[in-house]
Formats: sequence, C-alpha cells, structure tokens
Amino acid sequence: MRILWVDDEIDELKTYVKALRDKKYIVDTAKDANKVMELVNINNYDIALVDIKMPKPDGIEILRRIHKKKPNIKLGALSSYLYEKKYIERLKVLDFDVQIIDKDFPPIYSEDFEIRFINPIRSLADTGIFYTVNTQEDIIRKEYTEDPFDLHFDKYLQMSMAQKKRLLLKAQDLAKDTINNAFSKGIKWLLLCGSRDKIIFSVDNLGDIPLEEEVMDIARKKQRAPYQFTCPLHVEDIWCSNETKDSLVDYPTVSLMINNHELHMHFDTGSPTTFFSYEKLLELRAILPTTDFNLGSRSGNPYFSKHFVIKTLLKDQRSKQTVALTLNGQAIQEWIQSPFARPCYHKCDHPTNNDGYKHKPGDNCYLRLALIGRDMLTKNNISLILDGKIRKTGFEI
Repeated sequence: MRILWVDDEIDELKTYVKALRDKKYIVDTAKDANKVMELVNINNYDIALVDIKMPKPDGIEILRRIHKKKPNIKLGALSSYLYEKKYIERLKVLDFDVQIIDKDFPPIYSEDFEIRFINPIRSLADTGIFYTVNTQEDIIRKEYTEDPFDLHFDKYLQMSMAQKKRLLLKAQDLAKDTINNAFSKGIKWLLLCGSRDKIIFSVDNLGDIPLEEEVMDIARKKQRAPYQFTCPLHVEDIWCSNETKDSLVDYPTVSLMINNHELHMHFDTGSPTTFFSYEKLLELRAILPTTDFNLGSRSGNPYFSKHFVIKTLLKDQRSKQTVALTLNGQAIQEWIQSPFARPCYHKCDHPTNNDGYKHKPGDNCYLRLALIGRDMLTKNNISLILDGKIRKTGFEI
C-alpha cells in the first residue's frame, strides 16, 4: 500500500510516519497543494490522508484536487478539527466520499498505539471508505441503547469524538445522582469507569486532574470506557450582560507569549480559573490533540473541556518586560459556541483579528478566545496592575 500524507505540520509527525513505514506501508509526505499534485502526477497512491486545517488552499480543497486527478485514491480526512461545523458542512457537500479519522494520536509507546493510530488507517486501506460525516451523523442520531458503563475499552477507543461526546452525555444522565452528590461535597472533578455508582477517582482542586495517559491507564485496567465530569463553575464574569459601547473597550487584557506568538487576551478578576479555546491552543501547538474531554457546565450551559498546563510568558504592556509563568486551566472545545465566548455588538478598540478580518456587529470577539482567571496570579505569585489612565496591564512579582 502506498500512502500520501498531507499536513503542513508533517515534520512534527515523523515518528508516526516511521510507524507506518515500519508496518511496510510506503509513505510520501507533502506540506502544500503544489507538492501534493506533483506527487499525485508521478505516483499511484492507494490512500491520501489529508489534514483539513491548512493554509490556503486548505485540506478540503486539496481533497477535491486529488479526487479530480485520481478518483480511485481512497481519501481520508485526518484532523483534529473534524467536529467543527464549518468543516463538517463542507465535507457533506462533496460529491465523493471521504473517510473521517480523528487526529487523536497516542504516544508511540502507548499500549493503545496500534488500536488508535494504525488500525483506522489499516481499515481504510483494507476495507475502503466506510465512515463519512454522513455516517457519523446517522450513528449519532440513533439512540445508543447499550449501557455506556458496560462499553468495552477497545470499542470505546475506536469511536469518533462525536460518538464519545454523545456517550458522555448519556453517562451523565444515568449517573446524575452520583455526580451531583459528589459535587455537593466539594469534589471538583471525578472519573466514572465501569460503574455509574462508584467514583473511580476524584480531585478537590482542578489543578490536580490527572493526565490523559493516567486516565487511560485506569480505563485500560478496568477494560471499560472512562467518563470525566467537571463541577459546574460559577464565574462572577465582569463582562456586562447588556453590552454597551464601552463594555469591550474597558475590558482589561493581558499579553501572553505562547510559542513565540503574542496574544492579547481578556483578564477577569471574577474568574477563579483560566479558560482557553481548545482550537487556539492546538493552532499554537501548545497542546496535543485529544478526543477525551470532560463534561462541565456554566450557568446551566454544558461544555466540553480538557485540563491543560503550559509554559508561557506574561508581557508587561507598559514596559514590555516579560516573566515566565505556568498557565493552568481548561481548554474549551468549540469555544465560539461555548458559554465563554462573547460577541462584539458595538465599536471595539480592536476592529480586526489577527488575520486582518474586519469585525461586524455580533462577531465573536477575538480577544475572547481565552478568559484568563485570577489563578494565573495566585499560582505564579504575581500581582497584576490595571492602569486605568493609559489602559495598560502590567505586573509585579
């Protein structure tokens, strides 16, 4: 089998390319559309794996070009963004089938590596395209009749992100008494695995949530699907619910440096913890992709999150000095649709986003791709100075 793998970050996936080659697949790689078409013109590929979120032309356009040139190549969209509505809608209107594969890569040394990385690609090679966006929606629409707590671990691993989210919601419904009782006693996060009544693991501080590998180890030993829940968060958000022309202008920001990218993000003294767009952290390569999310709620609105810890720099907006700190919080999936996003209804000091796009009334505020909470200060022993005269944010250690 000959595979063409298209990803603008393919250099960071060398160990996974090697793993396929070790399985006797011939693998060529490309970072952009020009290289893709050059390779497609001279080679006969059985499979093309294409990341959909790429610089223009993006992955979906590349899929079109490959299919037009070589319609017999089996196409797979292998990406961390297959849950995003804009990509789902674009994949649905293609006049050819594309296999969807979540870019949920386990570590090479993981016991689940074969199941989670090799098997989906092997299935595409051996069986052909059988799991498209339309297939996924059909499965999700059907009521899952089995007990989610009796679901075998291996079967769970092979499910898509959308299916796992559906299962998590059902598990919450079945175990709501156990979950609510735990939260009423001060538990901030808990793990259910194999039983709706017995809590397998819990923490009283969100900073103590175990790593994904640790959760998977517990699930592997139990041989059952894991379900994680975060307590409802009551954030005293200072953002006015009835936005005025001044509500965004006066909202304080902090400047963060993440992997050499400078970001200006809203700071909220009323937020006990930091919330960040999962999609933005992926874009900045600050975290690894995952399909293993916690279920939480804010003001009664559910959201899916993953705990993260990253190293970053806080930049003084006045002096331009920086200080190293650890940012510890929740990465919120589908941020724009989450209860943390806010639109700009009126004139904003920052009329364009990082791509130069002009704001329109009602657009999501790009400064609100994170809500930096006061725990950034307490966990790093930093005092923040909000200068109301020049409207700049500084810090003291």
